[in-house]
Amino acid sequence: SDTYAGPSPGPGPGPSAQALEPLNLNLQPPETWPEVQLSPQPASVEFQEQTFHIFIIPNYGENVNLLAETLTVLASHPNAHLRYGVLLAMEAKEVRAEEKVKELRNLFEAQFRWMRSSFHVLQPGEMPGKGSNLNHAMQMLVEEWTIAKPPQTMLTIIDADTLLPPQYIQYVDWVWASGPDIAVNNIFSPLTQLTSNPEEMSRLASAWEHVYQVSIAGLTTQSQSVRWPFGVYSLLLQTCLDAASSSPSGLSQYWDPTVVGIGEDMMNALR
Repeated sequence: SDTYAGPSPGPGPGPSAQALEPLNLNLQPPETWPEVQLSPQPASVEFQEQTFHIFIIPNYGENVNLLAETLTVLASHPNAHLRYGVLLAMEAKEVRAEEKVKELRNLFEAQFRWMRSSFHVLQPGEMPGKGSNLNHAMQMLVEEWTIAKPPQTMLTIIDADTLLPPQYIQYVDWVWASGPDIAVNNIFSPLTQLTSNPEEMSRLASAWEHVYQVSIAGLTTQSQSVRWPFGVYSLLLQTCLDAASSSPSGLSQYWDPTVVGIGEDMMNALR
C-alpha cells in the first residue's frame, strides 16, 4: 500500500512553544579528523535557541510508509518542533507526489518548526537523479526559508530511508558551537549503517554491503587526508551559498544537475 499505515505521531506542541527541552544524551567528547579545537561542553541552550537545522529529503517513487518512518524518527528528536525544518524534495513526474506530500504534511507538520515541499521538473541539460532534485530544492529553499540567516542554519541531506539518531545532530551542534570557522570550512557526515536487514538479503548482496561498509568506515581513520561524505551529510547553509555557481539561465547552481554531478555527495564536497 502507498498510504501511511503506521501510528499517528500525535498533534505535537507546535512552533508556539518557547522553552527548549533539556538534553540528557550523555555525550562523550567527539573526536574529529583532522583534529579541531572543540569546546569542553556540548552546545549551550543559548546556542540552540539561535540556530536551526533543515533536513532535505530528495526522493522519487518511495513508499509513503518509508518516508513516514524517517520523519517519525526526526520528530522524536529533542526540540524538533522548535529547531527543525523539513523539505520534501519530490519529482514532479511522480504520479502521486502531491498526494503523498499532503498526507505526510498532515501527519507531521505540527512536529517541526517548518515543513515544505518542492517538485522538480527536469530541465534541458539536467540528469535525473539526486543532484538535480537537490539543486531545485535549494533554489526554492533560499527564497522561502526566512526563520534564520544562512550562518545560523545547518543543512542535512538524508535519504528517504535514513533513520538519523539525535546524537548525530548533538555532535554537529557541539562542533558548530565551538567556532563559526569550523562549521563554515567542514562538511559533517555520520558513519552510516547501510542496511538494517542483512539477514533478509542474499549472501552476495550482504557481502557487498559489508565490504562497502568497511570502505566507508575507513574514511574515519587518521591515515586518510581526504574524506568524502556518502549519501547523508551536513553543511552550513552559508557554505552552500558560497559554493554556488551561476548557470546560463541566471539561476544559482547549488548542486550540479548535469551528468557531472551524478555522485552529488562527493561532487558537492569537491566544489
